[in-house]
Amino acid sequence: MDRAASIHRNGEIWISYSPDLIHWGHHRLLLEPGSRPDDWNSVKVGPCSPPIKTDRGWLMIYHGVHPTGYSLSCALLDLQDPSKVIGKMPGYMLTAEEPYEMVGRVRNVVFCTGAILEEETGELKLYYGAAGTCIGLATAPLDELVEACLRGC
Repeated sequence: MDRAASIHRNGEIWISYSPDLIHWGHHRLLLEPGSRPDDWNSVKVGPCSPPIKTDRGWLMIYHGVHPTGYSLSCALLDLQDPSKVIGKMPGYMLTAEEPYEMVGRVRNVVFCTGAILEEETGELKLYYGAAGTCIGLATAPLDELVEACLRGC
């Protein structure tokens, strides 16, 4: 980004800007929790790793919380104005399914803590906490995630 921006949360995901990393303002709401009680993100949403710059926009990985756990999804923010969501995957891309994701200190939780793009292959590596006990690695082609966001608008 050409200027400092902070993506933060309080049950929703917000973006704010700063001219000097001291004074912050121009707060804009990016994403809210799902509106139905049975939505995968009905309780709250929050940002995960820093957004990843792509040719089509900034790919933002985020988590959603429902009454029984956490899942992961992604949204695409405008390259020039990241306060605009230009696409969003309609559901989650990763949820607790494996035993090590479902049983541990915090049951049924997958929570992304880092993302690395392999430039040569276009593969996105997502490092995530599983059940508050161990770390997992999920991979996906970056282009497929971007397309899923754009299709899900």
